Amino acid sequence: MGLVLLVLFLIFVIQNSEPVRVSFIFTDAEIALVWVFLGCAVFGGLIAYLVGRPGRRQMRRYIEQLEKQRPGGKPPAR
Repeated sequence: MGLVLLVLFLIFVIQNSEPVRVSFIFTDAEIALVWVFLGCAVFGGLIAYLVGRPGRRQMRRYIEQLEKQRPGGKPPAR
């Protein structure tokens, strides 16, 4: 199964290796299309992670809720 995925990935990279002009804020560049795909995926994943993670207050409230549900309401000893 891993070999099949590797072959499919290599075919994808080869088919998308032609250079394209990318316009950044202050400059333009010629970059292979596959790098544009990869950069967009990484950037999108980073944004999704930062938006989706719970804040400290939410996490603290969640921990307090769990501690209240425990018998005795005390946190476990470390």
